[in-house]
Amino acid sequence: SCVVAYGASVFCWGANERGQLGDGTNAARPVPTRVAGDLAFSQVAAGLSHSCAVTRTGDVYCWGNAASG
Repeated sequence: SCVVAYGASVFCWGANERGQLGDGTNAARPVPTRVAGDLAFSQVAAGLSHSCAVTRTGDVYCWGNAASG
């Protein structure tokens, strides 16, 4: 799961075996953990083994498993 909070930061939690939480590790996180980087996000979507977010300037960033493109 992921959420945009505190104005523009993305926080994710849950399973992380494919890096889908974006914190630079593969460790599961039971509590919200800030996604690495210093970007201002406006939207986020979490998939099964990946996550993607849109910045306030319209750039898209994704992390985790990219096996399906």
